[in-house]
Amino acid sequence: MAGKLSREQKGQLEDWIGQGPKTFRLLYAITRDGCSAQTFHTKCDKQGPTVTVLYNPSGSVFGGYTSTDWDQNMNGHSSDTAAFLFQLTFSGKKTVKIFCVKDATQSIFNRANLGPLFGSNDLYPFCNTVQESEGVFKLNGNNSFSVCYKMDGVSSWAEINNGNSVVNELEVYQLTEGREPDVQLEKSWRTVPDLTTKTLSELTTAIQSQKSPGKAKMVGYRLTLIGPVGSGKSSFCNTIMTAFQGRVSHRAACGKEDTSVTNTFNPEVELSLDDARFVVRPNLEDKTHCVVFVLDASSLDSLSAEILQKLRALKMFCIRKGVSQAILLTHIELIDPEVGGDLATVFKSAQVAESVKKVSDLLGLPRNSIHPVKNYECEVATDKKINCLALLALQQIIYAAEDGVENLLMKRESTSSKPDRDLVELCGSECVDDSSK
Repeated sequence: MAGKLSREQKGQLEDWIGQGPKTFRLLYAITRDGCSAQTFHTKCDKQGPTVTVLYNPSGSVFGGYTSTDWDQNMNGHSSDTAAFLFQLTFSGKKTVKIFCVKDATQSIFNRANLGPLFGSNDLYPFCNTVQESEGVFKLNGNNSFSVCYKMDGVSSWAEINNGNSVVNELEVYQLTEGREPDVQLEKSWRTVPDLTTKTLSELTTAIQSQKSPGKAKMVGYRLTLIGPVGSGKSSFCNTIMTAFQGRVSHRAACGKEDTSVTNTFNPEVELSLDDARFVVRPNLEDKTHCVVFVLDASSLDSLSAEILQKLRALKMFCIRKGVSQAILLTHIELIDPEVGGDLATVFKSAQVAESVKKVSDLLGLPRNSIHPVKNYECEVATDKKINCLALLALQQIIYAAEDGVENLLMKRESTSSKPDRDLVELCGSECVDDSSK
């Protein structure tokens, strides 16, 4: 069990702690080991610096750090000037705050029947044993506010833990000096061709020769890219066009703004030539054959509950209407430095595999519909590995769109000789075979 703390969150804690990179080793997790003070001390006592992290069902993540030992034999307070409490997310939204110790002589408190306790009950998760109930733990501690720690920027614990003590995980990590090793799997988590010039040529040819179902009489497939601001929707369009043009494309306006810049993108840009056209739509105002959710792999833990609710609602709408769906997982180079150095390692990266699973769990779509990509951002010359990843994703998206249209055609043929209204609504009148008229 690797723990729930993301690489980005570990990096934030490293910044607060200072003194360089750290290796995080999971000592204790209540979902694995049980919520017991005795077990906590057995696994965590005399392990040096540790970080305690609590996760609740509302999507909030918070906890505390101490540079000194937990030790039930102390039976009292320990002094630690480096200790602090922290907040990483609140209700699913990235919310980064550090709360420094103001009375270092009472930074942590040790007793055999208590779990990890910071201050004078400033962060008091539990005592004795708490049983799991329906996938959560109703902790029996009682947090005090701003006694031994400076709780600047919040007015109460409700702005950290949503006003309750229910958690679905509590973890304690041991911290040691040195960068955490990048984990590479022995076997690839997905079988794909090598990211070579030969593969790139084969993908380009296959995509350009892709034809829509004969009975549909369509000019090409239309894709709709949907995702949070800054997730990489327009950048993916540029990456695809770069793969076909042989030079870095800038046709789609990109940038980091509070609101999306996608509306400045030409709504009908041809991504390939010849018989098949692939048109990217910035929204759902026109007919679409596949909805593509675009998510930033480095910010999955920061997705707000509101955004997730909207994405899930759209997923269900697409299912009802028979529209195919896929997911692009962008910025994979940020969650695994080795992938950033060599994209050929992407399908052996444990971090990328974990992110794919996390997205699958969040949106309820199968992992084989989730495609990791790296967009062009700082590069001024083409890169065959970036192009290969992008075209591998596009090829699967096209297959999904084709399957969706085939399903709608079969539905029309099995129910009536008249044009199916869903088919016209979703794909346009060009999808309708009028040979029966």
